[in-house]
Amino acid sequence: MTLFLRSILLIFTLNCSFLPGTSKDENKNFDLLLLLGLVQSVEDSYARLFYMSPLFLSNSDNLIYLQAPSEQISSKKKLVIIHGWNTQDPENPGTPSDDDLKRRIRTTYSHLFSGSTLLESINLKNYDVYFFTYLTSKSIESNGIRLRSQLDSAFAGQNNNVYIFAHSMGGLITRIALYQGSVPSYLSKIITSGTPYHGSPWASSAFLENKSILGDLAAYLSNTTGGQNLSWDNYDFSLSGSSNEVLTRYNSNTSRDGIITAYYNSLESNGAGYEGSDTSLLHVCLLITSKFSPSDCIVPSRSAAFFGGSLSLTRDLGKLHHVDMNLRHSTVNNTLLIDLP
Repeated sequence: MTLFLRSILLIFTLNCSFLPGTSKDENKNFDLLLLLGLVQSVEDSYARLFYMSPLFLSNSDNLIYLQAPSEQISSKKKLVIIHGWNTQDPENPGTPSDDDLKRRIRTTYSHLFSGSTLLESINLKNYDVYFFTYLTSKSIESNGIRLRSQLDSAFAGQNNNVYIFAHSMGGLITRIALYQGSVPSYLSKIITSGTPYHGSPWASSAFLENKSILGDLAAYLSNTTGGQNLSWDNYDFSLSGSSNEVLTRYNSNTSRDGIITAYYNSLESNGAGYEGSDTSLLHVCLLITSKFSPSDCIVPSRSAAFFGGSLSLTRDLGKLHHVDMNLRHSTVNNTLLIDLP
């Protein structure tokens, strides 16, 4: 549609709200403007890919140098890092500014800029580093579609040199992105860590019953579209009353899973042998029943390893908590460096 025609439609739409005998319907007007591409939804404004020059990766204060991907992208290998669910994401937030998103990335990925040598090692392996952020309270399907759009826009001219590391929910939206349209020629490998391919019982009301305060808190935190998309899909009929239509639908097709490597943990429900640094996290494990053990206290191992799928490789990283899987632990970092060529 030409810019002229879109402008005429915009003027007509806005003026119609004030014609005699008509009511102002802001929602319909906004929907039309979205359709015409003249405004951006809040969800779209959150779903953004940022590039950061290797010169500035060593210090979180340098996140002011985060920028949108350039139209002139180098032929170097690319690593895209994608975060998991953010419990603080509201259902209806305001539209963020670029500075808001940069501060969000600084907070989300702070562990990578606190004396960690991971990014320096990735730089030595000659990778450009990108960060993707998104509004986790919204559906994993819509976020997967948004991620694919961002990747296509940035890397359409690349050839088999884009790698993705995604934590938890980030792995779900990455896999959904993989299954949009044709197979992306730029994408070489996806590495997921603690991703609930079959969901998690902690997002399922059938599991949270009689779980006291922690159950009530989990129910409250997961009471968004994105949170509900994390519920157990009951692929193995282990949790009566639980279901997940989105995961079941996407899990029915495994034809592109050959480029996915999945990291998972095998911590028993009693927390024995925990290899992380924060033992206060283990009280959550005590409420994971034997039915969902082993796990990382949040995601059962068979979910993170995608039992029933056809992943190219799965790696048991030991006895870690779900939080440790977000590039916070040396085992995860060292394994990632091995798996990145």
